[in-house]
Amino acid sequence: MKLAAGKKRLVVLVLAIFIIAAVAVTAASGNIGSPKLPKGDVIYVQDGGPQPGATKEDYDLQFKISAFTLGVEADDLLEDDPQWQQVHDNAVQALIQSRWLRGEAEERGITPSEREIDDELDRIKNEQFEGEKDFNEFIEESPYTDDAVREVILLGLLSQKIQEASLPDPQNPPKVSNRQIRDYYEKNEQMFEQAENRDVRIFTAETKDEAEKAKEMIEDDSSEEGWSQAISEFGLESLPTEGGGLQQGVTRGANPEDLDEQIFSAPTGELVGPFEASDSWYLIKVEAANPASKQTLAEAKDSITQQIQQSIQNAAGQKFGEEFQAKWKARTVCADGYIIALCSNYVNPSYDTCIVDDPSERKDADKETLEAGCEAWIQQRPVVQPGNTYLVPGTRSSAGQNCNPPLGNGQACYVGPQAIRPAPETPEGFDPSMLEGVTPSGQ
Repeated sequence: MKLAAGKKRLVVLVLAIFIIAAVAVTAASGNIGSPKLPKGDVIYVQDGGPQPGATKEDYDLQFKISAFTLGVEADDLLEDDPQWQQVHDNAVQALIQSRWLRGEAEERGITPSEREIDDELDRIKNEQFEGEKDFNEFIEESPYTDDAVREVILLGLLSQKIQEASLPDPQNPPKVSNRQIRDYYEKNEQMFEQAENRDVRIFTAETKDEAEKAKEMIEDDSSEEGWSQAISEFGLESLPTEGGGLQQGVTRGANPEDLDEQIFSAPTGELVGPFEASDSWYLIKVEAANPASKQTLAEAKDSITQQIQQSIQNAAGQKFGEEFQAKWKARTVCADGYIIALCSNYVNPSYDTCIVDDPSERKDADKETLEAGCEAWIQQRPVVQPGNTYLVPGTRSSAGQNCNPPLGNGQACYVGPQAIRPAPETPEGFDPSMLEGVTPSGQ
């Protein structure tokens, strides 16, 4: 559904590229020495493309764009407003990561043509807007200039091309050996086991009298429609009437113990009840008793192959994302007031436990505290729980599409940094050596 022009939002690509384990990654690789901040810049990324620095003027424009993207008026925000901080951080992040992306593309020799940008712009006008007029009305209401729009599209194309050159092609998944499939199956056998279960119709009422009346109705008409009618007239109001109360694949433990006992001892095909369980009255009829089962290795082979392939692709993206972030963070320096976790001169305040290492702190400290000093401080990496990741623009979604819609109101892989749905956890059967020989889609 297309929104009115005034309601559309330009999705700002706050460009880093893949799934990364945490926003604050300590720079370890690609460190080329601490860069210095040139005079007049509030942000500087060494080797960050044709315009490695960002001025206060650049920031002011990006602040307006970030506010517009989040649906707030930039002029109405005050610095003590939490929403101001979110807009500010997003603006700084966009300025930094656009330069990371420009720099990475330059190093790789990736340069989208003007024709590619024109084609993408035409596609956006026709698919996300109702043509040229609607698009122009939107631009007039936004802080975007024509050049800024083309820059967003360019960055989206760069992100896509870097991704294609760096990650395995989802349309050409990596090969998985029979040994890998067998190892996965043996280490995750419980995934392929199906416990004993029953398909059972269940009627529930508050009183025995209601259950007796429902039983008479069901005995007259034991079809699905008969059960549905009984549930509608005498059952609990919360019960759905569709399907005649049928619950499929009911396993032990899914219901209270006294109801479970009745379900798993009832003969198949017979109406049982009324009986009382867990303060309610029940009628049940087991339609099918399904014994415990287990998929064989041959039966599970296709699903295991897909799981391993997905794990390989996730691991490759994770690895590249961490290396990319470490590389470019080491080349980024920010002025006071613009320092966020992506800057090399960022220090997580939660790690700074010394109370006398800053001049202002020493000024107010007593003699005994000064003499005691502090233990040597070592920056720590934040602990990241398995599966707790951030998704940032440029990555493919779980369905395989490119999460890069530059314009419009579609889902973007960013409003960040914010946690979203975790990436699938690496299964026990995954071996990091599986990454060996995996080639990016661009090679």
